[in-house]
Amino acid sequence: MKNMNRAFRKSIVLASLMTVLLLMIAVPSFAQSTSSRFERPRTKYLGDVRATMKRIQELPGIMDNLLCENDPDGYIVERQRLATEIENLKWLLVQMDIKNTLDLQSIQGAVNFYASCGEGKFATGIADREANKLRRILIRYGLQ
Repeated sequence: MKNMNRAFRKSIVLASLMTVLLLMIAVPSFAQSTSSRFERPRTKYLGDVRATMKRIQELPGIMDNLLCENDPDGYIVERQRLATEIENLKWLLVQMDIKNTLDLQSIQGAVNFYASCGEGKFATGIADREANKLRRILIRYGLQ
């Protein structure tokens, strides 16, 4: 009976050691293979960031043309589109875990302030300035 008890204890100790060894091997390799799933993929959204910024740069000129063509309804639609694109860009930067130091609201402010035919170039200039800032930010994060 004593020998059987001793053999049983040995088998439990051996099984425990095998379990610990398996866990030591399996857990680090599992963590290594799944950690990339939990990281925010900066490059995944890079094309969207560039396309959104390009649309933001183009919209003040489009809006200026609408003002010159005396199309206030089209102007309002495009002004709302600009606000949406600005929010989209902010969201994309959050998803990429990039600190947003852009002054995107200044574009919206310039559009509202210079809301007469021929003055859209001021808002376009501000949008171009912010696009250059974004380019420098992307370079800093190694994405350019």
